[in-house]
Amino acid sequence: MTIPFYGYPGSLTFQYTSAIPIHYPKSIELLCFFFIDTRTIFFVHYFATLLSIYAMSIRLHKKSIFPFQSGTTNPTVKLFCVDLDMVVQGNVTLVEIEHPSELSTSERILSAVDFPTDSLVYATWMNRVQNKAYFQLCDVDSLLPNCTTTLSYSERNGWVEQFEAPIFSEDGTSFLLILPQIQKNGSNWRHIVLITNATSGRPVSTALTSGYFVVTEIVSWDREDSYL
Repeated sequence: MTIPFYGYPGSLTFQYTSAIPIHYPKSIELLCFFFIDTRTIFFVHYFATLLSIYAMSIRLHKKSIFPFQSGTTNPTVKLFCVDLDMVVQGNVTLVEIEHPSELSTSERILSAVDFPTDSLVYATWMNRVQNKAYFQLCDVDSLLPNCTTTLSYSERNGWVEQFEAPIFSEDGTSFLLILPQIQKNGSNWRHIVLITNATSGRPVSTALTSGYFVVTEIVSWDREDSYL
């Protein structure tokens, strides 16, 4: 569901700003959504069919430049949460979960969001060139979210691949994800990493797999018996 604010209501093609609901916690008392502002964007590109390798370009404004010119501006993305119980009572208060301060001077990408617990929101933020990622946990139990960057990761010679939220423990203090790990010969291979004490400000990172192979997916986590 997309809610346009400016442009042509009901049209996904010609809207300038929109709010897209992305996740409910288990209790369904909170709703998180990201707000996309494309008023400074001249063209949007999307794949109309998976059978084509070429994206279609849709013009958003009358005055526009060549769609593939370098240095064009990305849409502005913001992350908000709202208490649905308060909405029912007529009090609509949006709580913004701000990006990490390290990304304040650059364009940002919001690549993943999740609810580890009913009051804990997770977000993955990246810079525009996608060689830096910041893993953020925010306690939204009050109108002033308490956010902690639990982990940051960067690539010197490539891009980070963090487009899905990690798998969390029941209390949200630990999570699993796949990250490149240096092996004995100095090469990097993608392996499963466990992050503990995630909300303490002093997280601990432990590689659970190693070797000259690549882990492509974490299928499931049996938290009770500690099996992956």
